[in-house]
Amino acid sequence: AKLRIERKTEIQSFDVLIVGAGIAGLSAAEYLVKNEIKNVAVLEAKQRIGGRIYTRFVNGNPLEMGAQWIHGAEIVNNVFNLAVQNRLINDEPCETLYGPALLPGGKFVNTHLVNQLFKEMENIEKVKRDDSLEMEMEKEFETIAENFATKDRDVLKKVFNFYKIQKMFDEGDELNKITSKSDYLAYPCDLDITGGLNRLVDAIAFNIEELRILKNHQVLNIDYSESNILVKVKTGDEIKYFKANFVICTVSLGFLKENSASLFTPRLPERKLTAVNRLVFGRGVKIFLFYSNPFWKKNNLLKLKLGLSDEDYAKGYNDWVYRVGYFEEVVDCPNVLLTTVFGDVAKEVEPMNEFEINKKLTNLLRNYTSDYTLPKADQIIKSEWITDEFVLGTYSAPGIDSDAGDFDIIGESLPDSESPRLLFAGEATSRTHYSTMHGARESGVREAMRIVDQIQRDYWKC
Repeated sequence: AKLRIERKTEIQSFDVLIVGAGIAGLSAAEYLVKNEIKNVAVLEAKQRIGGRIYTRFVNGNPLEMGAQWIHGAEIVNNVFNLAVQNRLINDEPCETLYGPALLPGGKFVNTHLVNQLFKEMENIEKVKRDDSLEMEMEKEFETIAENFATKDRDVLKKVFNFYKIQKMFDEGDELNKITSKSDYLAYPCDLDITGGLNRLVDAIAFNIEELRILKNHQVLNIDYSESNILVKVKTGDEIKYFKANFVICTVSLGFLKENSASLFTPRLPERKLTAVNRLVFGRGVKIFLFYSNPFWKKNNLLKLKLGLSDEDYAKGYNDWVYRVGYFEEVVDCPNVLLTTVFGDVAKEVEPMNEFEINKKLTNLLRNYTSDYTLPKADQIIKSEWITDEFVLGTYSAPGIDSDAGDFDIIGESLPDSESPRLLFAGEATSRTHYSTMHGARESGVREAMRIVDQIQRDYWKC
């Protein structure tokens, strides 16, 4: 059924409407405004902007509940360049896996052994095959293990199981759900910005008039059946309608998976829906542990890695504590540790009470350090992206049955590329930089450029 309104209703008209004030939507708006397309509005369902960039301040210190790193301190990374321009980067070191590796019972793993394994694994990750990422990594590990002394292989396998948990964090979900084939293009050096990523969001929003960003405006439907697109919006208890020549939709892949049937009129083409369903939208939880009296010295833990047996790794499909692979110092908060849980069990952690999480993580730390006097954390704070109705997960990855082209298909304009009216941006539309802030920013600029080109073509047709 069409959304078109029968009765007389006041409708605001815009040249461009952007759905979502994450980094993709804000970057699109910024580009349009800078190119003299001023009649633009950004519709944001929440009371805040930034999307999956969300800096929460606790005792004056910034905690990144969502995106945390600039993936690539390189001039080809638009987010890195933006951070440099706005003097947001100081002398932060590249994020690494440095730090001790432990086995249960307080057993240290030889650092040289750990580093050698990681180096070998990074080399094989460049190989693209048809298996799941987990199966491919397991096969390659068997080959690598032959280069190590027999006496070291049991310990090596336990460190490898940590590496798989770390890889789940990188990819966003269980490795058996993700293909080893990918066109992802990695840049060297992950940077953890001090002072809060919210400053990055503010730097983009500064170039957009505040009146153009409409918070608490939840888009219910986008009717693109005619050249003027009609958008139905809920704000508080009120329903509003907007018209636009162009709409850029930047909602998350998780939101698309859950809501595409009701969000678009007419229904999205099967080709696009298939691509949406074949990609994975990750499930993960960040957990911050606060201590009034930290039991570590600054830069002593860095990233404390936990090696685990095959048996314990297998338990992780049903028990979330076996998907905790590390505890990491938080750059801006010297009394806080960060850990994460990704995969099938992550959804169990979000609704759990902090007392239960604290108890399990404390027992884990005590078991690995062999210090049963370690204190419980004074406070636990966790992210809640899986249950966030406007996000429903973390970030995208190529599913086991997907093709790299699926990212492109989600990003295709409707009705077609020759006459784009409904456009799509967001990290899940980036074939080479999915799951990243720079992928999201690139995609927003890409679609804004497409609109600028189309407006110029339409002008010369007149």
